Amino acid sequence: MTKYQPLMDFLAGVRDSKVLLTFEEIERKLGFSLPNSARDHPPWWSNHAGGHVQSKAWLKAGWRTWRVDLKRERVHFVRKADVPWPATPSPDPVAGAAAQIGFDTALLSPAAARLLHDYRCEMGGDAVAALARAVHEAAMARRRRLVDEIVANAPRMPAGAPDSVQLIREDRDVR
Repeated sequence: MTKYQPLMDFLAGVRDSKVLLTFEEIERKLGFSLPNSARDHPPWWSNHAGGHVQSKAWLKAGWRTWRVDLKRERVHFVRKADVPWPATPSPDPVAGAAAQIGFDTALLSPAAARLLHDYRCEMGGDAVAALARAVHEAAMARRRRLVDEIVANAPRMPAGAPDSVQLIREDRDVR
């Protein structure tokens, strides 16, 4: 028996195809507090079968995490049969996300499709959050490249020329 057995037993007894639990409700069922990582890191809620004891518990009970809301401290579980994405990578690992997000997955490179699939697993199955994370990270990488390009192409003061602090002081002193 693992320490997450009470959660597994509870989920196994649920008759609905979806259930929303707060972290507090989960803690009451378990009889102990969730670790800080459950509150701070979405990957704690991932659905990897070879993962941690907590994911093995809900997967063994026939459930998967679907949406995890760390801010509100709640998680949606869905029965495995109702999960709209593949449990293992397939030729089109974000096919289930396409309908939810509304884009053609054929436009994605294999690397982009795999990235979205991985992020979706880390985000507890939330395809929209996975896409938002991917776009944010791409935007930040682009911004870094642009700043690096600006710095690399910025005009340089000739050797021996006064630095900017010295020029500002001279300008101030003239006034």
